[in-house]
Amino acid sequence: MNDLTQEVKTLSQMRDTAHMQFQKLSEAVRILERFTHKKLGRVRTTFAHRVTKPVQHNISAAGRKRIALAQKARWAKARKTSAKPVLLKKAA
Repeated sequence: MNDLTQEVKTLSQMRDTAHMQFQKLSEAVRILERFTHKKLGRVRTTFAHRVTKPVQHNISAAGRKRIALAQKARWAKARKTSAKPVLLKKAA
């Protein structure tokens, strides 16, 4: 039982060390990102901002009408150029 307690302590210390290293690396990345973005003239965005839903682009009624008319013209052209089925007469 003593070995198990010692193993738990060791693993806990390793976890704490890894967490501290992660925090240091995260801070270093943040500093480098700020420097890079300032140099390029960009504003740094937060992670939450990048995850948000993309902006929807609404189409006007006139735009929808133009698209509908163009689609109808395409279908009319397709119907006009499609091969007509040949009907076979039954032999009497």
